[in-house]
Amino acid sequence: MLPHYSAQLNPVLSGSPAEFRWQFRMGDGTSTVPTVDGSTLFLASNDRSVYALDLFTGTLKWRTPLANDVMTPPIVYKGVVIVGIGGSTSSVWHPPDRIVVGTGPNAIVALRERDGSLLWTYVLRGTGMPGGMLVHDLYVHHDGAGDVVALNWRSGRLVWRRRMVTAAAMSAIAPGGGGLLLSAGVAPARIFALHDDGSLAWSYPLPHRASGIADTPIATDGNDYACTMYLQPQDAYPFVYVERPVVQHVIALHARSGARRWDRVIERGILRTKNWAAIPVLADGRIYIGSELRPYIHALDARTGRVLWKRKLDGLDQSAGVVKNGVLYVGDGSGMLWAFNAATGAVIGAKRFPDGFRVGSPIIVGRTLIVGSNGGYVFAVPLNEVLTAHEAE
Repeated sequence: MLPHYSAQLNPVLSGSPAEFRWQFRMGDGTSTVPTVDGSTLFLASNDRSVYALDLFTGTLKWRTPLANDVMTPPIVYKGVVIVGIGGSTSSVWHPPDRIVVGTGPNAIVALRERDGSLLWTYVLRGTGMPGGMLVHDLYVHHDGAGDVVALNWRSGRLVWRRRMVTAAAMSAIAPGGGGLLLSAGVAPARIFALHDDGSLAWSYPLPHRASGIADTPIATDGNDYACTMYLQPQDAYPFVYVERPVVQHVIALHARSGARRWDRVIERGILRTKNWAAIPVLADGRIYIGSELRPYIHALDARTGRVLWKRKLDGLDQSAGVVKNGVLYVGDGSGMLWAFNAATGAVIGAKRFPDGFRVGSPIIVGRTLIVGSNGGYVFAVPLNEVLTAHEAE
């Protein structure tokens, strides 16, 4: 099961056709997308816990506290729930040449699906915050020290390790065509692809002072497009940091060869937050991506990078959206959940929630959208309630 259910980062599950409505409060916000297996919803929380809820009622089944922050999407496979833990603080900070993200403990942790009990732990040299993926019988993860490791999913035994140096923070391994594994990191800034045995397929260097690439997953069709985002400082400062003028790029590479297709500037502004994420979604030949520089959502042609439309939100958009039946649903930092015509950007509906959305991204199960908020709420809301609400100012 992939972190966002598809390489396109568009988590739409057929599930039950029934609509359901509930809310649940965790101890802190979530920085990732929920996972569904059967009638159970799994969430990683910034309160250092993994939660299992009843999908249809929001009732707590179990909660397992862990030893550090949990920001990976839980991966559930054959009765095992796998997450990464680790801090967001850098233990080595010499940008843009060398960074190690993650103050310990940093690890991959496997829990028993039925009760949340611990099965195994594999210690990492860098943070376990980035998302991993399953490849055959291997759990593959790119950590904050620049290591890519492949573990046996049953035992946690190391099968291979590839030293890439470039550090990941909250990005994620993505599947490319022909069995390739795509990832990206900083210091040095680059996008790369590995074969499933850990050997290097290709590497694409980004501008020396680029950042943000370590925080943003890759959306890909597995063949022609591998799309992500990076930030470039406008002044002489050697690395992007808060309160500095930056340029936001969206870049697309050929997923199998690493050849650049295009590189498009979509926003310029002052970076106000330390989290540098803006998560792309690829659907129907278009890339949808927000910004934490200015409160806008953008739609780009995946083939050319041309901006098709751009719409203003009530708050910054750091999370991914989700597209179903020609509608893009996306939450912003003010707590507004929007429904846009995915082709034109026209507003269809907008529903206000009591908490803002940052990096936590939505999923759709049947006719219901589920999303975690910045303050710890998890909301399940029927799609029709979003489509018919008109609460935007």
